[in-house]
Amino acid sequence: MAVNNLLEGLDHTGVKPLRVGGKVNNEALRKHTLEYQLENHRLVPTVKKAMKEAEHVKTHMNHLEKKMDESGYDEQERIKMSLVNLERRYLALQSKIYAIRHQMLREIVGKADVVREFDVF
Repeated sequence: MAVNNLLEGLDHTGVKPLRVGGKVNNEALRKHTLEYQLENHRLVPTVKKAMKEAEHVKTHMNHLEKKMDESGYDEQERIKMSLVNLERRYLALQSKIYAIRHQMLREIVGKADVVREFDVF
């Protein structure tokens, strides 16, 4: 409760607090949590789109891996090449997702005047 009072006091003085971890009982103060700001960040649609594409690529890879067991040698070689390309695409998408998430964190923390981490035990 004292932590929420501190958060509320900082908010009323015009300071931009950021709370990392812990629970906020007052819904009006939730906007100052890292969790809330990540959920509502402008880049969320971009991350979701990349995650959906990565999921699609992974599904296609799984399909090709199953198909390879049923194929002849020439077909298997074509499937292997396709799998290599899909694996590269999948890894590129994972890297993109990672980079965007870190950009989100940098922007959120950079806008805060005070950052406080609280135990979540």
